[in-house]
Order: sequence, then C-alpha cells, then structure tokens
Amino acid sequence: MNEIVSVVITCYNHASYLDEAIGSVLYQTYPHFEIVVVDDGSTDHTKAVATNYREVKYVWQENQGLAAARNTGAKESSGKYLVFLDADDWLYKDALQQQVTAMLANPESMAVAGGHDKIDVDGKIIPEDHGPVVDADHYLHLLKGNFIGMHAAVMYRREVFDTLQYDPSLKAAEDYDLYLKLARKFPIYAHGGKIAGYRIHGNNMSRNIPFMLQHVLKVLGRQQEVLFGDDEKKAFAEGVSIWNKYYAGVILDQKLYQIHKKGYARNLLTNEERELVWNNFPKRTLSLYFQNNKKRVKKIVKRIIGRNNTAHDKTKPGEIDFGSFKRTTPYSRDFGFDRGGAIDRYYIEGFLEENSGDVKGRVLEIADNHYTYMFGKGKVVVSDVLHLHRDHPGATIAGDLSKADEIPIPDNQFDCIILTQTLHFIYDYEKAIQQCHRILKPGGVLLITVPGISQIDAGGWKDNWLWSFTARSMKLIFAKNFNSPDVTIESYGNVFSATAFLWGLGLSEVKDTGLLDEKDSCYQVTVAVRAVKN
Repeated sequence: MNEIVSVVITCYNHASYLDEAIGSVLYQTYPHFEIVVVDDGSTDHTKAVATNYREVKYVWQENQGLAAARNTGAKESSGKYLVFLDADDWLYKDALQQQVTAMLANPESMAVAGGHDKIDVDGKIIPEDHGPVVDADHYLHLLKGNFIGMHAAVMYRREVFDTLQYDPSLKAAEDYDLYLKLARKFPIYAHGGKIAGYRIHGNNMSRNIPFMLQHVLKVLGRQQEVLFGDDEKKAFAEGVSIWNKYYAGVILDQKLYQIHKKGYARNLLTNEERELVWNNFPKRTLSLYFQNNKKRVKKIVKRIIGRNNTAHDKTKPGEIDFGSFKRTTPYSRDFGFDRGGAIDRYYIEGFLEENSGDVKGRVLEIADNHYTYMFGKGKVVVSDVLHLHRDHPGATIAGDLSKADEIPIPDNQFDCIILTQTLHFIYDYEKAIQQCHRILKPGGVLLITVPGISQIDAGGWKDNWLWSFTARSMKLIFAKNFNSPDVTIESYGNVFSATAFLWGLGLSEVKDTGLLDEKDSCYQVTVAVRAVKN
C-alpha cells in the first residue's frame, strides 16, 4: 500500500488557518502523499505560510474561485488518488489510511466517501445525526440531498478528472454538482469512518443560506434532463422539497442559537429568510419570534430594575456592618486557590475560552501546557513549553523571554503563544512582548493576561513580583510592536470581584457568578490582550 495520494489544499485569504490544514496532512499515519497548495489570488500572507514548508508544492493563480482552484490542483498534482481540502478545514490523522484502504477494497469504485464532524469556533464538535451509511443507489440518494456533505471526506481516482471537472461557473455547490455527475456515470463507495473536521466560522460561504439554496437548486435542476424512470423523477421532486426544508431548518437553528448566545436579535430575519422558514415551518417561526421578543423584554426590564436599584442603594455613613470582613488579614494568602479556586482564573479562563479558536497549530505556553490542551481541543499539532530552567518538567525550550540571545527560537515559529499571569515577573516586559512578536508566525496570535488589582504572592514569587497593569498601560506597551487594529484589550472586574479577590475568597464561594461578570473599568482585576501579528 504505497500509492501516492495528492492532497490539494485550496486557499483564498485563509492564511491564518493554512498551517493547521498543512499540519493535518504532514502528521497522517499514511506516509505516501504530496501536498499541493493552490493560492487563488490571496492578498494575505498565504504564500509565506505555504512556502515555509519544503513538503508543499505552491501554485498561484489569479482569483477564479474554488472550483477553478481545485481543477488547477488536480492538474498540478501527480498522485494516483486525489483529496481536496479547504485551508480552513483539516484531515484527521488516519484519514488517508482509511480512504486508501477503502479504495483497495472497492476497486470498481471511482471515489470513496467517509464522514466528517462540524467544529464550532471554540473547537467543539457540533452534535449531528448523520443517519445510516448509504450503501446503494448513490445517485438516487444524491438527488434527495448531499449525503456526503464535505468534499475533504472524499477520495477520487485520478481517472475521474479525465472526464469530469468542477464547474468554475458555479459560485457555490460545485462539489454537489460533481458528486451528481460522478454518481450518474461511475460507481462510488460510502463508509461511516470520520475523515475530516469542517470548521464553522463567520466567513463560511455556507452560512449565506439564501445564496446556498439558490445554487443547490440550480445544481439539482441540471439533472432534470438526464433523469430516467419514475424512481429518479420522484427522488428529484423529493430533493427540491428536502433542500428547502433543510435550509429553512438551518436558518431557524442559527437564529435560535443567536438568541440564546446574545440575548436577542434586533433584526431577526430578512424578508427572504422569513419567507423560506414560514413556508416550511410556520409553527417554529412563530415560536422563534416569541422567544426573541421574550428575551428582549426580559433584558429591558432587567436593565430598568438594575438602574433603579443602583439609584436607591445608598447606605448612609455609619450603617455598614463589616461582619466577617472586620479583620486585617485575608482569608487566603494563596489567591483563594485553597478555598475553591482563584477568582481571577474565572476571567483568565473565560478569556481563553472565548479565544480558543486561536489555540491551534504550533503553540507555545509558559511553564506548562495546561491551557494549550485545555483550550486547543484537538487543534494543536505541536505543543512547546518555555521555562527558565531546562530541567523543569515538561519544558521543551529554556530561556529568558526578555532576552533574545537566551532564547534559541528562530523568527516566525508559532501559531499561538499563551502568556498568562507572567509579564509582571519580567523586569523588561516590553522586550518580552517584542520577542513574542518576533517568534509568532504571520497571522499568529498572542493571548496574554496580566494582573491589575491583586494580592502579591506571599510565597517563592514574592520578590519577583514587579508590576501590575491597566488596560491603558497594555495599550501603550503593545503599540510598540503590534498594529493597533490587530490588538484587542479587555479589562475584567468590579468592586465586588476586586474586594473578594483581595480577601482571598475562593471562586466556589461566589455562588452568583453574575456578580463577577459586571465590568467596571475603575476596578481592573485582570487585563487580557489578544494580539495578531500582521
């Protein structure tokens, strides 16, 4: 089993994801492959990322769209089998092994198709009911819907592209078009093995539902002239209905998620979306509007009540009962770790969770890689740990982050650097930020948190604690190395969380975490920065 598999990765302005796509191929259990990256006229640093790998054949073309880019990749490749991967998706480690095995077991099939997972922006698998594997009548099933779903989960024999191509005139659903033509003409084989991860993010073309439905129905309509017999005609009619219901359901699911995530949506549905969902699911549409209005009213009432409570909550001087806080020593000198966890970790881990999509590829963390794997969730290809001492358990790199000559790291190495609660121990903190910028790849992300209002460590780090920071100071520090539009700074905390943190209360003792969520920039417990190298 040593046939070459050509993996064609198409990329248009997705350089920030490309490393992970390439890495997913390089770490395959099946060793016989070539990688062809087709740059479809990108204006970002796609070329720099692709040419950084000696294993990659880089091909550039004027922007012509996904279909043309895949056709170019097929021409530029040489393997017996072909797999097409978008730059923002990735293959699972045994993907090629599974597909080649299926090809050898089904020599009459011109393509084999496996399954895939949809992955959200936080790196979590989106639960789906994929249904049973289609083991016969593949063309009929494709008339009713695209049971394959993701082109990276398909492996083709090269001969397919002697007679078929992706249609460059299609701006979407070009893969579905090819599947229909393929299954009409050749035998194919489908299995249930998971092959790839399909990343769902704000820039997915498939998020534009009316646009996608229009093109899917256009592609399906092309099959009318080749339909044969009542079974195929019936399947075609079912397909038109199924596609309308499918995309109407996707819209409703997306809007419901938006309501729960953001509270409510001001402009819930466009006219086009409203017509589609109403025609297919009138009861669900009414329920959606009801829930949205309920959330909206609830939020308005909460805001009014909160404003009134603030206005009347004026305790007179001398009326305060200090109770348990009438003392001059904290409940914990270990930041509350010994009482159920430190309160600032609520902010730190919340920040990392919010930006977990950045924790991918090659990641560097300080002291250990706990957060790398906690928030990388299968997206990390290489994990490095930087520590001052080479013999520190788990350390892969030793050196002082503020001294370039003591860090044996070349430029442009990391997709992500996690630097939590470290900068305040570094005297030349500006140099440390400069080094982080240097060793990040173009498009790489630095995720950093620093203390604002805080205890000073009472243990071994006491004499090394040098600084506290504010959002304003971090803005000035980062302006020296990163472009302002590429830096997002957030402060977390309020008078309650700052006071509780100083007293050393444990996170588990704060029963209502809503008290921690309120932000008051005059009480900055933790400051967090997300900075992109461009």
